[in-house]
Amino acid sequence: MYGHVWLQIPCTERARGRCQCGGTPGLGSPGEPFKAGKLAFKDCDGKYLAPTGPTGTLKSGRSSKPGKDELFDLEESHPQVVFTAANGRYVSIRQGVNVSANQDEELNHETFQLQIDRDTNKCSLHTNTGSYWTLVAHGGIQAVATEIAANTMFDIEWRGRRVALRASNGRYVCTKRNGQLAAVSDTVGEDEEFTLKLINRPMLVLRGEHGFVCYHRGSNLLDSNRSVYDVFHISFSDGAYQIQGQGGKYWYVASSGSVCSDGDLSEDFFFEFRERGRMAIKGKNGRYLRGDPAGTLRADSESVLRATLWEY
Repeated sequence: MYGHVWLQIPCTERARGRCQCGGTPGLGSPGEPFKAGKLAFKDCDGKYLAPTGPTGTLKSGRSSKPGKDELFDLEESHPQVVFTAANGRYVSIRQGVNVSANQDEELNHETFQLQIDRDTNKCSLHTNTGSYWTLVAHGGIQAVATEIAANTMFDIEWRGRRVALRASNGRYVCTKRNGQLAAVSDTVGEDEEFTLKLINRPMLVLRGEHGFVCYHRGSNLLDSNRSVYDVFHISFSDGAYQIQGQGGKYWYVASSGSVCSDGDLSEDFFFEFRERGRMAIKGKNGRYLRGDPAGTLRADSESVLRATLWEY
């Protein structure tokens, strides 16, 4: 989520329920200095957060001065995704190095980090074991690469509720009868399509080229040029996302193309991760969301432009 770092800091029993830093639970105190670009987090008793024990459990209470163990780097949060193949099963590396659609549970081995190259906008898929998907002999897809290279890069084709992946050999990735993935197809059919679900953004904050997306005071419209933001919640169903805001009301696209925020029923939107750190959002009307010159959020762009890309 853009703009904040959310942490749950363990509190002492005496302070439980009022642990805060800088007035917001879990946020680094604004009074604390940055040290060589690093950040420290302090609880309500003035103790700093640090990893402890062999598992690196984060706790506060050991130190009242930030040392090297109390300093944190902020890193870009890549989207983490789950793929479902045409056979209805999750793509996984649970059973070895072969990337296969053969699992019924959505756990760590079925979760992949989508890393988009800044120059080419191709993506690489990083596993929880530290390896990357890569193209191997005869079109096979295995999670054996330790570094990003040409064979670890894939093009994503956005097809509404589904996506297709094209490997570096120019072929599309398909699901074979045994569940294994292979880049052997020249065209896209049912076996070459996957459902892609974003799993590490339960809350949504959007910033475009003119500012943040925020409620428009006194109406059901949304502004796209604000210096402050509102937080929205997303849910997922069959390749599409539903965006919910205040009072449980949903986003929807009006007949005029304006995006409204007071829907009683959910409406589908489609997220397309087009650039590193930015996505395009397509409405049910088939148009992409953008901020118009007056600062109103509208779904009226026929193609992906700079104005339709959103930090999220």
